[in-house]
Amino acid sequence: MQEIKPILVRKHSVEEEGSGKGIQMIYKFPNKYGASVVKFKVKSLTSGKFVIGNYGWEKGLFELAVIKFKDDLEVNIKKAIGKEDMDFELCYNTPITSNVIGWNERESSDDIKEDKEAKIKCNN
Repeated sequence: MQEIKPILVRKHSVEEEGSGKGIQMIYKFPNKYGASVVKFKVKSLTSGKFVIGNYGWEKGLFELAVIKFKDDLEVNIKKAIGKEDMDFELCYNTPITSNVIGWNERESSDDIKEDKEAKIKCNN
């Protein structure tokens, strides 16, 4: 297995008054796969307390999802017809995981390795 460092392509935070806050980092590998790393929590509308979030939010930990980036042509067509979409989709059928991976201590995906032999496909 060859170790390839992913590229951080996007990092943004969200804080909505009265509802919650969070952060997301999007990483990309040369093979068009990547990782979405999030940490967020949401307040209850009735109690005002944080009641839900990513797997591990109670301890300030992160959640990772495997993603596949869409072709630039597909993204550009959707933008042209006014149907903007995310430029990636979540993958739930990979050798890495069949779900998201919660309770991660680091926001970086430095320890994720790209396996050039892995047959990764998205069945979304």
